Amino acid sequence: MATSTYYAARSRPPSARAVRDARKELNRQGIAVARCTVARLMLRLGLHGAVRGDHKRPTTIAEVLADRPADLVKRDFTAPPRTGCGSPT
Repeated sequence: MATSTYYAARSRPPSARAVRDARKELNRQGIAVARCTVARLMLRLGLHGAVRGDHKRPTTIAEVLADRPADLVKRDFTAPPRTGCGSPT
């Protein structure tokens, strides 16, 4: 882990646990609570669990009305006519 990442994580407040983990912790403390109740309360409070994985944003956003460049290569993406292949027997 990079040093800057470590110190950035240390200075950040702890993230909310996922619904399942929060429910498990509450049940361990003797507070019987349903999963849907925890989910509803977390949603109301704006809490959500940490998301794992790569979250890349698109670098460009295509403009719908923009003119597309001309096809200078004259590509043809039509399929050739189907011919019989193999033996009919």
